[in-house]
Parts: sequence; C-alpha cells; structure tokens
Amino acid sequence: MVYYTKTYTEFDFGEYTKKRIDYVFLAPRYNSPWIVKCVGILETRFDDGVANSDHRPAITDVIPK
Repeated sequence: MVYYTKTYTEFDFGEYTKKRIDYVFLAPRYNSPWIVKCVGILETRFDDGVANSDHRPAITDVIPK
C-alpha cells in the first residue's frame, strides 16, 4: 500500500506536481467530540494508468467520544 500526502495531481503523477489542497474538517477545533481513528488519501488511477480524477479523495474514520 502506498501512502499519499498530496491530493491534487493535475493528471501529472510526477512527484513535483503534487499538492495538498483537499482536507477533511471536523468541528469544533478545540474540545472536539470526535476521535479520529485513521486518515488516508486514495489513489485515483486504475491499474491501466488511467485516472478518473485529478484529485485524490481524503478519507477518515471518525467516531464520537
């Protein structure tokens, strides 16, 4: 499994073009009622190299405290 930190690729998957512009926000920031179990960035390319988006989705598992 590859772990990604950059979410925007402009359909160019070279390392230098990637940017982090997609986020998951939880509120409130302080004294949050949430526990973040894990976070991840999903790949948007299929096995044949074709990409279905120039953004990689940011996902998280969140549960209430």
